Amino acid sequence: MQNTELRQYIALIDAFVKGVIQPETFEKQYLEIFKNDSFRYEEEFVILDEIFADVDAFCNEPELCDDDDIDEYELRRRCVKYLGKLEIFQTEPTKQALAC
Repeated sequence: MQNTELRQYIALIDAFVKGVIQPETFEKQYLEIFKNDSFRYEEEFVILDEIFADVDAFCNEPELCDDDDIDEYELRRRCVKYLGKLEIFQTEPTKQALAC
């Protein structure tokens, strides 16, 4: 994955974990970027796919949530972890990011 593509994901995730954008905005923008991305099935894809699954499991309306859904707090918590892994790839693409 090119650094410019990865930077787009990192900027979006960073804005979400810092509270700059709302979870619904993050959800919409992430899904749009992810679905339109032409992956080359590199190591970064594993992390981006995990985020995709978490975004898909996000539910901000407790009365509509299932047991497998996650709330805003849990989505942010997971994104903080993923952000650290992706930032490693941005500076040095190695398998070390997966070991975080």
